Amino acid sequence: SDPDSDPTKHPHFRQDPYKYYAEFRKAGKPVIRVGGGYDSYWVLSHDLVTEVCRPENQNLFQKPGKNRLKQDLPFGIDGNTSDGLFFMDPPRHTDVRPALDAVFKTAITPLLAQLDAKAAEVAKDLPGKAPLEVVTGFAAKLAPWAFEEAFGFRTGTAERLMVEQWTRAMLTGRDPNQDRGLRAVGGTAGLALRAYLNGLTRDQALPAGGCKAATTTILSGLHKLSACPVLNMPLNRDEVTNTSSHFALGGYLSTEFLIITGIYNLAGHPDQWAALHKNPDPQLIKKAVWEMLRYDAPFQMADRWVTRDCYLGGVALPANSKLTVVYGAANRDEARFKDRPDDFDISRGPDTTNIYAFAHA
Repeated sequence: SDPDSDPTKHPHFRQDPYKYYAEFRKAGKPVIRVGGGYDSYWVLSHDLVTEVCRPENQNLFQKPGKNRLKQDLPFGIDGNTSDGLFFMDPPRHTDVRPALDAVFKTAITPLLAQLDAKAAEVAKDLPGKAPLEVVTGFAAKLAPWAFEEAFGFRTGTAERLMVEQWTRAMLTGRDPNQDRGLRAVGGTAGLALRAYLNGLTRDQALPAGGCKAATTTILSGLHKLSACPVLNMPLNRDEVTNTSSHFALGGYLSTEFLIITGIYNLAGHPDQWAALHKNPDPQLIKKAVWEMLRYDAPFQMADRWVTRDCYLGGVALPANSKLTVVYGAANRDEARFKDRPDDFDISRGPDTTNIYAFAHA
């Protein structure tokens, strides 16, 4: 609880953060103040993460959108722009989300039939025997391909490579424990990606047939929502650019990370690996994916903005302070997952207490 503390700087934290989360909870500290580059209150218990994420509390714990968590210039230059979908508050989010859900479904559904073939194609490039390069040889090829196809980036050009490189640099640059040089590169990549997406939005023309024409990609769907009277108020340029940027950052990296950590954890639990190979039916695979999400969340945490003085878990939170819900901690909370919270068990199945899965649904 030291205001200058930062558990992420402990040499073993990144190898296994879950035991540190458990130690804080057992010490009666489900909310801790983390200083350093984070400067945030971390929420570590399942009950309190659930409370923060409840829809009825969204006005108290808001997403870090417009006019919140401002960065210094130059990288905070977009701080006053209209929010994208991920940071929108009601009623705007309530209006926009169903329309964008329809866009996603239209763009993603045709890809589902192609994914098995694409996965087999990517796997052919792997060597015939161990060791296999699962990260760059498989996950980092399959997940970006699916996103880029759905979004509408052109194939066979440098466009996809640049978008992917910008996105990866952005993610690295958001880690406050990285050195200033890497963070500067990440911020610069973010500016480049936003400028590019802004240009795509400007140049994108409606297909023949105008507003009545069907859309086939996320990009064309976003443009239609900005140019046609589909919503109560069409998406403005900032909303399209920021939504596109959020998709680029979260549209495939979480899936890529899940493939990597999922295979890693299966390899580390030979009994679970054997069980999946012995019975690879769709229902068991579905259960395994849910357990991968619970056991080792692809994104460990998400920020919120405290709008007024309040208490959470007995800790006073000042107005305008940053709050961080730690999905990874919540999904290993022994108070909620009493049945072996630190065991990797693919037979658990879908669980309504899986905070990560439902927060990102």
